[in-house]
Amino acid sequence: MFNKKIIFLGLVSSLFFLGCSDSKPTDPDREDLSSSSNTGSSSSVSSSSSIDNDIPEGAKRATLDDLSKNMNLGTLLGADAYLTVGEKGLFSLWFFVKGGTTEAEAHGWIVVQSDFKDGIIQINKDAAVPAFDSSPVGDAIQDMVKKSAYISFIVKKDSTIHYSVNGGDYVKASAVQLIATPGYVSKASVLENQEITCEEEDNSSLSIEFFSDGRFVRKNTDGSASTWSAGLYDVHRSVLFLVPTYYFGATNSLYKFKVENSTLNLDSLSCSKKSIETTIWNKKDIAKAWVALDSLNWTFILNESGSFSLKADRQTVAKEAKTGTWDQFGSYLALTVNTCLDPKTCSAATIGKVVDLEEMSFSFDHSDKTKPLIPTDWDVAELDE
Repeated sequence: MFNKKIIFLGLVSSLFFLGCSDSKPTDPDREDLSSSSNTGSSSSVSSSSSIDNDIPEGAKRATLDDLSKNMNLGTLLGADAYLTVGEKGLFSLWFFVKGGTTEAEAHGWIVVQSDFKDGIIQINKDAAVPAFDSSPVGDAIQDMVKKSAYISFIVKKDSTIHYSVNGGDYVKASAVQLIATPGYVSKASVLENQEITCEEEDNSSLSIEFFSDGRFVRKNTDGSASTWSAGLYDVHRSVLFLVPTYYFGATNSLYKFKVENSTLNLDSLSCSKKSIETTIWNKKDIAKAWVALDSLNWTFILNESGSFSLKADRQTVAKEAKTGTWDQFGSYLALTVNTCLDPKTCSAATIGKVVDLEEMSFSFDHSDKTKPLIPTDWDVAELDE
């Protein structure tokens, strides 16, 4: 926890569903931000291809192999800054009071999704979630995400790592070793292929499945209401970060927990754990045109670009027509709807397990109850070529 009154900001990029802008995250005094959005594909890994950043002669652009897990960046945004490179592909920038290194001494942090192409981390509202206190450094953290920035890393001839912010002068960065917090998970690999189930104070239940591809699926049940989110997870500085990218119902932009080593309890939540066996299918194997037949004729096209269309008709009369985006989370397929035939009745987002994916067929074990019901069994479409 910060030792000051904290103001937290989550993803503030506008989300659009059926032509309307969803509301942005609220409740700014919470560590993990509440969002009243019912659907979302909240973030995407940014590309560095549009950045023209010259590097000094004799240097080379850094790769992930050149970086240490924890790096001291010196002074940045008026604070002592550190970079953490997670096992599962998330990056985080931490900003501390002078001489500070603990979470209690932090002005805040930024969790970033990045492919690290060309040694560059892009920081913007589509790919970064900031948390910040009510100080000038906190304001600077917020502004870095709002106004967008990029950090370029290079390796000089003497094998030292240097970084530059927005094309400025290169500053030396150095590797640091941190003592893992005793009793708490410090490596994301510990969570792979584990499912935890927790009882919350309001008698609601929470379950999280962690997959080896660095993705998670989180489900909440509160009486008859249920919500879910799916996204990326990583463990930085003995802190578990969950960054939802697809979701249904009230979902936070960032979840942050301390996870006990032996029990996998989350902060004060008491949880039970179990190992799970999952089949992480190849996205290319499902990016095809599929058909199904019940009382309707269905066509389901999943494009490699991440878009989809789902149509149903009866005797050429359209009964459903959805478009949106899709992604894979372990063994799950998640869909976010951008448009549909009847916005009053269609579901904003759907998630389900893909079972028995083969060259010619697969099953989609989903929980979407809206009508017309999406079929569970699909066959590859015959193409008229």
